Amino acid sequence: MWLSCILFLLTLLPGLCGQHSFVPASHDSQPLRAEPRTKTEWILVEGDVEMDRLEALESAEQKARQALWERFSPTWKDRGGMLVPAERLDTDLEAWVTRHFEQLAPVQALPVQVFESSVGEAYRKSYRIQVAGPKAESFRRAGDARASALSGRFQKSFLLIVLMVSVLFWGASRMDRLTRGYLTWRIRLVSLVLAGMGIFVIYPHA
Repeated sequence: MWLSCILFLLTLLPGLCGQHSFVPASHDSQPLRAEPRTKTEWILVEGDVEMDRLEALESAEQKARQALWERFSPTWKDRGGMLVPAERLDTDLEAWVTRHFEQLAPVQALPVQVFESSVGEAYRKSYRIQVAGPKAESFRRAGDARASALSGRFQKSFLLIVLMVSVLFWGASRMDRLTRGYLTWRIRLVSLVLAGMGIFVIYPHA
C-alpha cells in the first residue's frame, strides 16, 4: 500500500513542478501605449516653365498661394462669422498670406530648375507645402486667430452702430416732444441721414 502511494506521488510530481506561481503584475511591467502622432503630409506645387526667371518665380508663388487658400480657407471662413462680409475676409486673409508667404510655416522653397532649350535657358520654381502635420496646424491656427480678430472688430462695430442708432432715435423723439410735433418729419429725415452716414463710416472700416 505504501509503495502504491509513493508511486502515485511520483506521477503527480512533474505536473506540480511545471505549474507557474501567480505573481501580481506591477504598474511598471505594463506595456506603454504610444501616443498617436500627427500624420505629416506634403504636396509639391510646380510653377510654369518660363523663359524669364522672375516670371517663373511669380508663377510658382501664385500657384502655391492658391493651394494654401484652397486647403485652409474653409476653416477660416467659418471663424469669420455672419457679420464679416465674405469679400472683406477673403481680401484680408489673402493679403496676409501674400505679405508673409516666404515666412509661412508650411511653405518650403525648392531650388529653381534650369532647362536648356533651343532659344536659351528656361526656368521653373517649385514649393513643398505641408498640408497635414505640425507646421500646417500652426499655420491653420494663425489664420483662425486672424479671422477671429476680424470678426471681433466687426462685432464691436455692429454694437457701436446699434448704440449710435438708439441714441439718434432717442434724440429725435426728444426733439419731437420739445417742438410739439411741428418738425417731426424733418427730425426723422435728419436722424435717418445721420444713421446712414454713421453706418457707412463705421461698418466697412472695421
